[in-house]
Amino acid sequence: EGLLGIELDPDFASNGWVYLHYTPHAKIDRDKRMAVRQVSRFTFDPATSKLDLASEKVLLGWPVQINSCCHAGGGMAWDSKGNLYIATGDNNSSGFSDGYSGNNPQPNYKGVSFADARRTSGNTNNLNGKILRIHPEDDGTYTLPAGNLFTGKEPDEGGGKTRGEIYVMGVRNPAR
Repeated sequence: EGLLGIELDPDFASNGWVYLHYTPHAKIDRDKRMAVRQVSRFTFDPATSKLDLASEKVLLGWPVQINSCCHAGGGMAWDSKGNLYIATGDNNSSGFSDGYSGNNPQPNYKGVSFADARRTSGNTNNLNGKILRIHPEDDGTYTLPAGNLFTGKEPDEGGGKTRGEIYVMGVRNPAR
């Protein structure tokens, strides 16, 4: 966990914005074996050569399991239109599934286990196991560019059972 990715804003020279893809220590619940992974924007202070931690704007956060390791993703990149691409791993481990992961139902777990990618990369309402695409705005929010897989509002897709941030789904551990 911890820091997974760093990306400078395309206008960093004028605005000093730095984007971090990370799991904040304060958002880790060791008892429940869950955490929140997020993408935040900070402002770099050239006078101190440090990030101004009070400037944090959380753009996006999503739950992750921390019962088993691996597949966190972390890469980020910009396109020429100012859209930010965020790589998220499937948050699964094959260590509990005899070396297999993906569509792997486990008889010893009720429901869909943490070793089953149907819970994450195969789920249209989960941000793990995806390439996300958002357009960060100056106020610390984001908009959704046209051309993502879903709008998040498709009534024919289950009425809100999709996430508009998803650009690509079904990935295992995208990182650079």
